[in-house]
Amino acid sequence: MTEHHARRLRPRYQELLIRHKKWVWLLVALLLLVLFFQTVVSALTAVMLVLIGSFSTIWRRIIRFNVGFELITPVFVLFSFAYNPIVAFLAAAVMTVASAVLSDTVGPTTFGRIGCYALLTVFTFMLHGVDVLLAGKILIVLYQAMLVFLYGFTYGFRFFSSAIPVVVNIVTNFIFLNAFAPGLLAALQV
Repeated sequence: MTEHHARRLRPRYQELLIRHKKWVWLLVALLLLVLFFQTVVSALTAVMLVLIGSFSTIWRRIIRFNVGFELITPVFVLFSFAYNPIVAFLAAAVMTVASAVLSDTVGPTTFGRIGCYALLTVFTFMLHGVDVLLAGKILIVLYQAMLVFLYGFTYGFRFFSSAIPVVVNIVTNFIFLNAFAPGLLAALQV
Protein backbone atom coordinates (compact mmCIF):
# COMPACT_ATOMS: atom_id res chain seq x y z
CA MET A 1 0.00 0.00 0.00
CA THR A 2 1.39 3.35 -0.95
CA GLU A 3 1.44 6.43 1.20
CA HIS A 4 -1.24 7.98 -0.98
CA HIS A 5 -3.68 5.06 -0.39
CA ALA A 6 -3.00 5.14 3.35
CA ARG A 7 -3.88 8.83 3.50
CA ARG A 8 -7.12 8.24 1.62
CA LEU A 9 -8.17 5.34 3.92
CA ARG A 10 -7.43 7.13 7.20
CA PRO A 11 -10.23 9.70 6.90
CA ARG A 12 -12.71 6.92 6.04
CA TYR A 13 -11.87 5.02 9.27
CA GLN A 14 -11.97 8.21 11.27
CA GLU A 15 -15.34 9.06 9.75
CA LEU A 16 -16.66 5.56 10.60
CA LEU A 17 -15.42 5.90 14.18
CA ILE A 18 -17.04 9.29 14.58
CA ARG A 19 -20.32 8.20 13.00
CA HIS A 20 -20.56 4.99 15.04
CA LYS A 21 -19.09 6.26 18.31
CA LYS A 22 -21.82 4.63 20.45
CA TRP A 23 -21.17 1.23 18.89
CA VAL A 24 -17.43 1.59 19.38
CA TRP A 25 -17.92 2.43 23.06
CA LEU A 26 -20.32 -0.48 23.45
CA LEU A 27 -17.78 -2.81 21.83
CA VAL A 28 -15.00 -1.52 24.12
CA ALA A 29 -17.26 -1.94 27.18
CA LEU A 30 -18.15 -5.51 26.16
CA LEU A 31 -14.48 -6.32 25.60
CA LEU A 32 -13.58 -4.99 29.06
CA LEU A 33 -16.47 -6.92 30.60
CA VAL A 34 -15.27 -10.13 28.99
CA LEU A 35 -11.67 -9.52 30.04
CA PHE A 36 -12.51 -8.58 33.62
CA PHE A 37 -15.71 -10.59 34.12
CA GLN A 38 -14.74 -12.21 37.42
CA THR A 39 -13.56 -8.90 38.87
CA VAL A 40 -16.82 -7.22 37.84
CA VAL A 41 -18.88 -10.05 39.33
CA SER A 42 -16.84 -9.91 42.55
CA ALA A 43 -17.23 -6.14 42.87
CA LEU A 44 -20.96 -6.23 42.16
CA THR A 45 -21.44 -9.08 44.65
CA ALA A 46 -19.51 -7.18 47.33
CA VAL A 47 -21.56 -4.02 46.77
CA MET A 48 -24.79 -6.03 46.79
CA LEU A 49 -23.85 -7.72 50.08
CA VAL A 50 -22.95 -4.41 51.72
CA LEU A 51 -26.31 -2.98 50.63
CA ILE A 52 -28.16 -6.06 51.88
CA GLY A 53 -26.35 -5.85 55.21
CA SER A 54 -27.07 -2.14 55.51
CA PHE A 55 -30.77 -2.50 54.71
CA SER A 56 -31.27 -5.68 56.74
CA THR A 57 -32.31 -3.75 59.84
CA ILE A 58 -34.66 -1.28 58.17
CA TRP A 59 -37.55 -3.09 59.90
CA ARG A 60 -36.52 -1.28 63.10
CA ARG A 61 -38.11 1.90 61.73
CA ILE A 62 -41.51 0.19 61.77
CA ILE A 63 -41.22 -2.29 64.64
CA ARG A 64 -39.52 -0.88 67.71
CA PHE A 65 -39.18 -4.36 69.26
CA ASN A 66 -35.94 -6.16 68.47
CA VAL A 67 -36.75 -9.31 66.50
CA GLY A 68 -33.08 -10.15 66.01
CA PHE A 69 -32.85 -10.15 62.22
CA GLU A 70 -29.70 -8.69 60.69
CA LEU A 71 -27.35 -9.84 57.93
CA ILE A 72 -24.27 -7.79 58.78
CA THR A 73 -22.57 -10.66 60.63
CA PRO A 74 -22.82 -13.24 57.83
CA VAL A 75 -21.53 -10.62 55.37
CA PHE A 76 -18.65 -10.00 57.80
CA VAL A 77 -17.91 -13.74 57.78
CA LEU A 78 -18.02 -13.93 53.98
CA PHE A 79 -15.73 -10.93 53.55
CA SER A 80 -13.33 -12.36 56.15
CA PHE A 81 -12.88 -15.50 54.10
CA ALA A 82 -13.12 -13.96 50.62
CA TYR A 83 -10.78 -11.02 51.29
CA ASN A 84 -9.37 -10.66 54.81
CA PRO A 85 -10.62 -9.81 58.32
CA ILE A 86 -9.56 -6.14 58.11
CA VAL A 87 -11.66 -5.59 54.96
CA ALA A 88 -14.50 -7.45 56.69
CA PHE A 89 -14.23 -5.19 59.74
CA LEU A 90 -14.31 -2.03 57.61
CA ALA A 91 -17.34 -3.33 55.69
CA ALA A 92 -19.07 -4.28 58.96
CA ALA A 93 -18.41 -0.83 60.41
CA VAL A 94 -19.86 0.85 57.30
CA MET A 95 -22.89 -1.49 57.31
CA THR A 96 -23.46 -0.98 61.05
CA VAL A 97 -23.45 2.81 60.77
CA ALA A 98 -25.55 2.74 57.59
CA SER A 99 -28.10 0.36 59.11
CA ALA A 100 -28.33 2.48 62.26
CA VAL A 101 -28.89 5.62 60.20
CA LEU A 102 -31.44 3.90 57.93
CA SER A 103 -33.35 2.42 60.86
CA ASP A 104 -33.06 5.60 62.95
CA THR A 105 -31.35 3.80 65.85
CA VAL A 106 -28.02 5.63 66.05
CA GLY A 107 -26.81 5.59 69.63
CA PRO A 108 -24.12 4.31 71.95
CA THR A 109 -24.86 0.70 71.06
CA THR A 110 -24.05 1.47 67.40
CA PHE A 111 -20.45 2.12 68.35
CA GLY A 112 -20.53 -0.77 70.80
CA ARG A 113 -21.51 -3.06 67.93
CA ILE A 114 -18.57 -1.73 65.90
CA GLY A 115 -16.34 -2.56 68.89
CA CYS A 116 -17.80 -6.07 68.93
CA TYR A 117 -16.88 -6.44 65.25
CA ALA A 118 -13.35 -5.26 66.09
CA LEU A 119 -13.09 -8.06 68.68
CA LEU A 120 -14.61 -10.50 66.20
CA THR A 121 -11.86 -9.54 63.75
CA VAL A 122 -9.27 -10.81 66.24
CA PHE A 123 -11.14 -14.11 66.58
CA THR A 124 -11.38 -14.35 62.79
CA PHE A 125 -7.58 -14.31 62.54
CA MET A 126 -7.51 -17.23 64.98
CA LEU A 127 -9.96 -19.22 62.84
CA HIS A 128 -7.82 -18.98 59.71
CA GLY A 129 -7.86 -22.32 57.91
CA VAL A 130 -11.15 -23.51 59.43
CA ASP A 131 -14.09 -24.29 57.13
CA VAL A 132 -16.14 -21.16 56.40
CA LEU A 133 -19.41 -22.66 57.65
CA LEU A 134 -17.94 -23.82 60.95
CA ALA A 135 -15.99 -20.60 61.48
CA GLY A 136 -19.05 -18.56 60.52
CA LYS A 137 -21.21 -20.32 63.07
CA ILE A 138 -18.57 -19.84 65.78
CA LEU A 139 -18.25 -16.14 64.92
CA ILE A 140 -22.02 -15.63 64.89
CA VAL A 141 -22.39 -17.17 68.35
CA LEU A 142 -19.42 -15.14 69.66
CA TYR A 143 -20.89 -11.93 68.27
CA GLN A 144 -24.27 -12.65 69.86
CA ALA A 145 -22.56 -13.38 73.19
CA MET A 146 -20.76 -10.04 72.97
CA LEU A 147 -24.03 -8.27 72.15
CA VAL A 148 -25.80 -9.87 75.11
CA PHE A 149 -23.03 -8.53 77.33
CA LEU A 150 -23.13 -5.10 75.63
CA TYR A 151 -26.91 -4.74 75.78
CA GLY A 152 -27.02 -6.21 79.29
CA PHE A 153 -24.45 -3.66 80.41
CA THR A 154 -26.21 -0.81 78.61
CA TYR A 155 -29.90 -1.57 79.17
CA GLY A 156 -29.99 -4.35 81.74
CA PHE A 157 -30.64 -7.98 80.87
CA ARG A 158 -34.25 -9.12 80.53
CA PHE A 159 -34.46 -12.79 79.65
CA PHE A 160 -37.43 -12.93 77.24
CA SER A 161 -36.80 -9.63 75.48
CA SER A 162 -33.10 -10.52 75.14
CA ALA A 163 -33.14 -14.27 74.48
CA ILE A 164 -35.66 -14.31 71.64
CA PRO A 165 -33.72 -11.91 69.35
CA VAL A 166 -30.48 -13.77 70.05
CA VAL A 167 -31.99 -17.12 69.05
CA VAL A 168 -33.71 -15.64 65.99
CA ASN A 169 -30.47 -13.99 64.89
CA ILE A 170 -28.38 -17.12 65.32
CA VAL A 171 -30.91 -19.29 63.46
CA THR A 172 -31.42 -16.85 60.55
CA ASN A 173 -27.69 -16.26 60.16
CA PHE A 174 -26.98 -20.02 60.22
CA ILE A 175 -29.64 -20.54 57.54
CA PHE A 176 -28.19 -17.70 55.44
CA LEU A 177 -24.66 -19.08 55.67
CA ASN A 178 -25.69 -22.66 54.93
CA ALA A 179 -27.77 -21.62 51.92
CA PHE A 180 -25.59 -18.95 50.36
CA ALA A 181 -22.00 -19.05 51.67
CA PRO A 182 -20.45 -21.41 49.08
CA GLY A 183 -21.98 -19.60 46.10
CA LEU A 184 -21.29 -16.12 47.43
CA LEU A 185 -17.69 -17.01 48.32
CA ALA A 186 -17.18 -18.26 44.76
CA ALA A 187 -18.66 -15.03 43.40
CA LEU A 188 -16.48 -12.88 45.68
CA GLN A 189 -13.22 -14.55 44.64
CA VAL A 190 -11.17 -12.47 42.21
